[in-house]
Amino acid sequence: MLHILKTKCGIFGNRNVAYSEPFGNVGQPQCVVHVRPGPPLAAGAEQPVAAPPRPIEPLLPLGLRADLTSGEELLHNIFEMRDEQQKGGSGYLDVADALLGDIRSGKYAAERPFPSLTAIMRRFGVSRVTASRAVEQLRRRGAISTEPGSGSHVRNRSIGLILPGLAYSEVFQPILARLSALCRRNGYSLIFGGAFSGTPEECASQARDLAVSLVKQHVSGVILQPATRCNGASESNRAIVSTFAEASIPIVLVDYDIEIPPERSGYDMVGLNNFEAGRCMGAHLLEAGARRIAFLVHPNASASVSLRHAGVAAAVAAAAAAWKGKNTRKKADSPCEFFRLDVEPDDKKAVASALRRFKPDAFVCGNDKMAARLNQTLSALGCRIPDDVMLAGFDDVQIAQAMTPQLTTMHQPCEDIATTAFRTLLERIANPSLPSRDIFLSALLVARESTARHQHQKTPPTSSGVTR
Repeated sequence: MLHILKTKCGIFGNRNVAYSEPFGNVGQPQCVVHVRPGPPLAAGAEQPVAAPPRPIEPLLPLGLRADLTSGEELLHNIFEMRDEQQKGGSGYLDVADALLGDIRSGKYAAERPFPSLTAIMRRFGVSRVTASRAVEQLRRRGAISTEPGSGSHVRNRSIGLILPGLAYSEVFQPILARLSALCRRNGYSLIFGGAFSGTPEECASQARDLAVSLVKQHVSGVILQPATRCNGASESNRAIVSTFAEASIPIVLVDYDIEIPPERSGYDMVGLNNFEAGRCMGAHLLEAGARRIAFLVHPNASASVSLRHAGVAAAVAAAAAAWKGKNTRKKADSPCEFFRLDVEPDDKKAVASALRRFKPDAFVCGNDKMAARLNQTLSALGCRIPDDVMLAGFDDVQIAQAMTPQLTTMHQPCEDIATTAFRTLLERIANPSLPSRDIFLSALLVARESTARHQHQKTPPTSSGVTR
């Protein structure tokens, strides 16, 4: 015999609840209700109208909560949903699809509140639970946003863009142009907060303010370049992504993660394979005859520059190991050496000291802008490029071709980065539950005059042990 449960809407004694049954649509989290048998009743005894609590599994269908006012209300909602399905009524996915069509047709404007649960219930003839699940589905699809105290609002068909790097690097200008074109082509508006200016700390502050503004405008998603080159950059970046996370606005990071490698934040990230770019540059310098390579690092360098530094170091270490492997009987050290220099490129005294101490025959800078500054310093010190020392950079911006001699560099595929970031964000908006992804694009070596020194001596073997 079973306990019979009486709720506000009647007695469930006529329901066959003497079993465990999953509720919810296929592919959705399911709820399993266990109804515990009670003691047997004597013949003719009156059925009880109250029941002890039934244990309920913690995994509930989307839209149901375990902290409802009572177990009776929870069971009532579950059976109400079951009745809707048995009667062929609209499921929450059908309701969500219909509402999404209304949003896309412009029926619900972004500046107006989205229909309440009561209005959705009346329109589709569904329960509050089904209406709630439909609204949650729309939120997960990125169609609406929910703010405490103000209800739900339709998100603008717009993409927010935060690029503090525009204040100090040319590589973000083609990214901005490409994203603008992609948004127009796909029916989105691009909301960009204007040019960043001032110190790196001021740029980080402007990025935080822009994040708050984008949330208020109910953007569909955001492409974010994390702040860098300033004290407190990590805390600023975490505050920005938290602002979007609280509003359920998906984001895609460009250039680098908000965490220092090898740590990961869990957000999608699209950028250059900086380690491989550095390794490629290091291999090129070795093949060009370099033996003592110095990498110039800017204070508070970004994670991208750190990875480029590591890539060049790896190329030199691989060549040194290959040389030792082929010269096991020789006691001499490998001719390949690598140095890290934490100096400003236009610090004439520091650069002169590095030349005397380390005697590098090649300099690598974290970007082309630094290389151009170092080029002027080296010229002032009487160093001829590339005869006395080779010089290389990264990014392939305009100054790389404008300087004399023209600079060897790694070309950033800026338009491809923008296209990949845009597509990744659209996928994240459509399916917020996708696992996070790191998408790395390859750089192209552009060899120019600054490393075109020809030497007749053999270069060290590459990582494969083959002498070039």
